[in-house]
Amino acid sequence: MYRISLLLLLAFTALVSYAQPFSGYISLDGTNDYAETASAGALLPSGEDFTVETWFRSCGLTGCVVDAMDGTTGEGLAISILSPGAFRIQLRGVGGPAVDTIIAAPLSSSGWQHMAFVYERATGQSTLFVSGRSFGSFVAGFTPADHFNLGKDQAGTSFYDGYLDEMRVSNSIRYTVPFNPNGPFTSDAQTLALWHFNEAVGSPALLDASAFNRDLTPKMGTTAGSTFAVSGGGDICSGESVSLNASGAVSFSWSPATGLDDPSSASPTATPDETTYYVVSAADSNSCVSLGLVQVAVRAEPEIFVTAAQSTICEGSITQLFAEGGVSYLWNTGAVSQNPFVNPEVTSTYTVQVTDVFGCTAESGITITVEECATSTGLDNPGSFSLSVGPNPTWGTLWVNLALVNQVEMTWNIYDAAGRLVRSYPSEQMASGIHQRTLDTKLENGRYWLVLDAGEQRRSLPFTVWQ
Repeated sequence: MYRISLLLLLAFTALVSYAQPFSGYISLDGTNDYAETASAGALLPSGEDFTVETWFRSCGLTGCVVDAMDGTTGEGLAISILSPGAFRIQLRGVGGPAVDTIIAAPLSSSGWQHMAFVYERATGQSTLFVSGRSFGSFVAGFTPADHFNLGKDQAGTSFYDGYLDEMRVSNSIRYTVPFNPNGPFTSDAQTLALWHFNEAVGSPALLDASAFNRDLTPKMGTTAGSTFAVSGGGDICSGESVSLNASGAVSFSWSPATGLDDPSSASPTATPDETTYYVVSAADSNSCVSLGLVQVAVRAEPEIFVTAAQSTICEGSITQLFAEGGVSYLWNTGAVSQNPFVNPEVTSTYTVQVTDVFGCTAESGITITVEECATSTGLDNPGSFSLSVGPNPTWGTLWVNLALVNQVEMTWNIYDAAGRLVRSYPSEQMASGIHQRTLDTKLENGRYWLVLDAGEQRRSLPFTVWQ
């Protein structure tokens, strides 16, 4: 008859579980998969303390995890998991009471947990630790059996449904007080057997990493498990798409479905309108369900501001365009400057594609109106001053003729065809009247603009350097 041990979890209420194993692990289907020691002989020690521990993920919360009991005498140890959340411990030996008990423990079907069974030979005291906390303690005798099975009881009626990783048998008491489980395990002087389960699919043996070479033979389809993983997502620009990826399972369900082309695909394409966290629920061949999270951050289009120094100009004049809102700019003229100069012959619209730090783009534009003016150099007040240059083309010296109506402070600059400033001259106070200047224009061959600024008035004339 089973004896139920229900413990009040006053000191430990949180369930410690881990999303992934440490490395490789074995998968057992709960139907007929198991593994056994390759050679006869007792693995658990006689007349010594011992600890049996492993990392497990029990998908169906059922089945025998470890069986080292004699089928005739019933002597030995067996550890099984019972749904919805309990361990069955069977322990029997010569000269001590036999125990067959159920110990309630917080078990998870969606994460990895640590289990350790500790036996003290001198007193017969046994303790079960789950996720580093004690959930049952009792006194019993123990005599080792001549076999050691993983995933199946001796009668072949109970098979473990889930995964095992990092199993170690020691001839010492590894744990006496609450602890934080860690791994992977290492082999030391007290290690009688250690299986990391890192073998590839189809390996004929599960190798013992201790000094005793107690390899396990996988039976009936026991094989390496597939590691669940998620990837993809990340930053996208508004209107763009990105792939979400999950692997290590046979069926998938993504939520929310908003913006996904196929929520049941392992690799759906996501095109959300706003930043979204997608959760995937993935079931493997053991019906174990894993959860993964992927974020898709949607970046808004750059906010663009496009202006011009003068949106209305006279024929033959230039104006400067200004764009803000990004880190790179491409105008429909081919210019890549943020603030290029233009000299349209007729009213024209200039568009710019702006790219921000996230690589997102947007377009905007501005129209420059070209009008006939009283003079070829006038703007708001054509009579303020007039300008002419020569010779054109020039070969190194440019003569400038300037007529001013009023005294002004004049600034002189030369720009190339791409709108880059290539020559700057000191500003000067100039009286009303006729002025002539000779400018050094030893520049590379090409087309340039002489730009004169007097307060809010600007005059500009093109010239060509050819030598």
